[in-house]
Amino acid sequence: MSTAQRKAVLLIATLLAQLLLVPAAQAGERPVVWFPTGPGSEGSVFTRATTNDPFELRTSGPTGIEWARVTVNPGGTTGLVPRWGITVVMVVEGAATIISVAAGNCSSRAVHQGFAIIERGDGAAEIRNDGQAPLELFTISFTPGGPSSGPVPAAFCAPAKPARSATVASLLRAVIEGPLSVESTGLSDIYVGGVRLAPQGRLAWHVQHRPLFGGVGEGHVTLDLAPGQACQTGVYPVKTGFLEPAGMVHALRNETSSPAMYYYVAFAQTPVPFLAPSPPPGQCAGE
Repeated sequence: MSTAQRKAVLLIATLLAQLLLVPAAQAGERPVVWFPTGPGSEGSVFTRATTNDPFELRTSGPTGIEWARVTVNPGGTTGLVPRWGITVVMVVEGAATIISVAAGNCSSRAVHQGFAIIERGDGAAEIRNDGQAPLELFTISFTPGGPSSGPVPAAFCAPAKPARSATVASLLRAVIEGPLSVESTGLSDIYVGGVRLAPQGRLAWHVQHRPLFGGVGEGHVTLDLAPGQACQTGVYPVKTGFLEPAGMVHALRNETSSPAMYYYVAFAQTPVPFLAPSPPPGQCAGE
């Protein structure tokens, strides 16, 4: 391992240790900070939340993924919004009342700052802010087969309110080519953030113990994977997504003359950091 690679590994390990010491309940208080993750690359953790809901995604084809930031003022609501596939709802600030409608049933859950829920199956959901402070959320939606449309199911446990005092800012819509078969079970921390790569920039070799999903928002991103004794390389342009499998050593780079950037959502067993540095695998020595 070269001196530059050793420095990158040490830097990632130090930053992960710092992130681990920040309680999830303080996620909404952390500013967006970009930090170096390798030569010509920098990353940021926008927020972190904890959930006990399992994440299971099994698809036979392309899967749409969307990152969004949602703000709901006191007394406001998103209204009842159709939902297909899986939706991860992370509370950054405030407290949310989430009403879910599926298969003729209606349920309600309270989710507080620093926590998240994972909703599965066809149906609809409404997010209300019954508190006195603004509600800030990140949502990540996975839609097998890409975007879908259809009627909104009727709510049975409470009348659905029309949307008011709520704004939704879509950060990125991307498509991951399937099929996918991934899961994350037990108590989990969920991380949402971004990585920026300068021309010829690289994110050092590392490994995740649970899956990470990325979506390219700018430029082209090259992902090097080291499954077993093989070395696989994929290039992802804007609005395409990719999966970093659990337990597989990998690295990312920008082989172009223009900047690149991608968003990610990662899962980690609480309180283990979502990634760990790794030495470069021998089969990918030329990458």
